[in-house]
Amino acid sequence: MDSVLLTCAAGCALFGCALLATSLRKNWRRIGGGVYRLTAAVLARNSGWGFAGACFVLCVLRDGWSFALLLWPLLMALGTAVVSMTLAYRASWLVPLVRLLLACSSLRGVRIKQ
Repeated sequence: MDSVLLTCAAGCALFGCALLATSLRKNWRRIGGGVYRLTAAVLARNSGWGFAGACFVLCVLRDGWSFALLLWPLLMALGTAVVSMTLAYRASWLVPLVRLLLACSSLRGVRIKQ
């Protein structure tokens, strides 16, 4: 059970970091998301923090408060490193995530200044 919780926590950290990275305008353009949409960016940012919080909860469930305060930043740093390398070398791998964000955002016509 511990390995399942750790795997889920690592997945939440990775997905949360990917969502937080796609909420930035320059990363959105690098991925090829087209016009930067405010609603999709806000959805990505809020969902990213939600996944980061879920990662913390899973770390607490797995090891308790004392070790979770060490494990959570380590998993978030690992997720950040993986996402930054993905953005640098294979940004096209994040295109399905951008398409999902565009599909989930309800107001597609809202734009911010370029």
